[in-house]
Amino acid sequence: MVKEKRYTIESELTNALLRFSFGKLTVEEAEDRARTAAANWDSSNEALAHKGLNWYAKQIVAKL
Repeated sequence: MVKEKRYTIESELTNALLRFSFGKLTVEEAEDRARTAAANWDSSNEALAHKGLNWYAKQIVAKL
């Protein structure tokens, strides 16, 4: 169950990273960053869960 949840987060983050990077990231780079970020995602953290994956992706892209 946890593994399936992580894959969903990875795919959502990959899509968000590609959308918000406006071509700065390739698909492979976005997948790699999403894989790393998904491992650090804590959905039990209310503040982080409230902000959502799109916010998280924007923060990652801002640091590129």
